[in-house]
Amino acid sequence: MLSADEGTIRTLVFLGTLGGFSLLEAAFPRQRNHLPLPFRRTHNILLTILNTVVLRLVVPFTPYLAAEWGQAHSAGLLHQSGLPVWLKAVLGLAILDLLVYGQHVLFHWNPMLWRLHRVHHSDRVLDASTALRFHLGEVFLSMVLKSLTVVVLGILPWVIILFEIMLNSAAIFNHSNLRIPPVLERPLRLVLVTPDLHRIHHSIRSDEMHHNFGFSIIWWDWLFRTYLPRAAQSAEELMVGLDEFPPEQSRRIDQLLLQPFQNSSTTKFP
Repeated sequence: MLSADEGTIRTLVFLGTLGGFSLLEAAFPRQRNHLPLPFRRTHNILLTILNTVVLRLVVPFTPYLAAEWGQAHSAGLLHQSGLPVWLKAVLGLAILDLLVYGQHVLFHWNPMLWRLHRVHHSDRVLDASTALRFHLGEVFLSMVLKSLTVVVLGILPWVIILFEIMLNSAAIFNHSNLRIPPVLERPLRLVLVTPDLHRIHHSIRSDEMHHNFGFSIIWWDWLFRTYLPRAAQSAEELMVGLDEFPPEQSRRIDQLLLQPFQNSSTTKFP
């Protein structure tokens, strides 16, 4: 398991990032929320708490434990490569980020996996709490995929910790309802997935939703031609969510847990 210090650091960074961007988006909102969705943020947070508790109680492995096992047994390509530690770290971070991009595309492309992922997309308001809104099934499958990748490649344990901190922080940032001045946003989007870019990915329009899959850097979208710089609507007016799940049916934790089992998907796949 993670040591107390490592677990504390990750938790503090997570809470600090979530709290910080929640305050920033309240002070500098990109969109004004006019939907009557009481307790929506609370239920998004409750969902991630439930996911964390259930997985820790039921699943005997994590990507970090897989990395520790690989290091102890010198298993994996990077452990056998003889490369310097700094290069192993850079390659590990890049591969994990590409993995998250590829997994994201797969969860859009496959109808069965989309049932899980649409829980995330059914949020009718985009803010920092949306970054926490993932179904338990999707989180479990992501954990399995990352753990297998870590063992096969031999990614170092501390790289896993760094990657998870970066991924969580980036997700909270790009889901936030934050208005960034164009003079800052334009250079940022050359490297990072900004809130304006990721808002396009949450568009209610299918032809816009299947773009901008990256969670941290935007370069994978450039490379694989899934990049979309602008939506048909302005960022202030862009509607997010899924038509098949009205706002009143996509805010409570019980509704979110049951969404994958409802035969109501009208989403057009790429």
